[in-house]
Amino acid sequence: MRVILDTCVLYPTVLRKILLELASSGLFEPFWSEKIFEELLNGSKKVGALGQTQVRSEIAILKSKWPESLVNPDGFDLSVLWLPDKNDRHVLASAISCKADFIITLNIKDFPNGILGEFGLKNFTPDAFVRALRKCNSVCITDVIRGVFKAVGQNYKTEITLSRLLNKTYLPSMARLIT
Repeated sequence: MRVILDTCVLYPTVLRKILLELASSGLFEPFWSEKIFEELLNGSKKVGALGQTQVRSEIAILKSKWPESLVNPDGFDLSVLWLPDKNDRHVLASAISCKADFIITLNIKDFPNGILGEFGLKNFTPDAFVRALRKCNSVCITDVIRGVFKAVGQNYKTEITLSRLLNKTYLPSMARLIT
C-alpha cells in the first residue's frame, strides 16, 4: 500500500516516529516530495535555528532510509487539479505521480474524498489510518506504539502517560484501544 504523508503528519515528532516505524515494519510504503519537505522546514522556523537543524537532519534521514520514496511531480500541471486549498495541489500531484492509495493528513476537509476518488485515492487521518491498519496487525501496531512511547516518553520534563501522549499526537482511537 502506497501512502503520501502530508506535511502536517510529519511535523509532530511522535506522530512521525509512529508512522515511520509502521512503514519500517512493512505495513505501508511512505512517500513525500521536496515541496512537502520544504513546508516541513518552513514550519520549523517557529521553533528557531535548533528546530530547523533538527528538521534538516530528519529530512536527510528520511531521504537516506527511503530513497525510493521521494516523489517528483515537477512535470505535473497543478492548474488541472482542484482542491479547496490550492496550496495543497502539490500533495495531490505527488500522490498521483507515485500511484498512492491514500493521503494521510490532519486536514481532511482540504482533501475531499469525492475529488480524490477521481484519481483512485482516499484520505485518512493518521488516527483512522492506524486504526485501519490495526484490524489486521494489532500486535505490530501495539508494539510499535509502545516502543515509540518508551523511546520518547523519557524526553518529557513531566511524566506523561501513553494515553495522553497518543491524544496529543492526534491518535485518540489508539489511546482508547491500547491503554
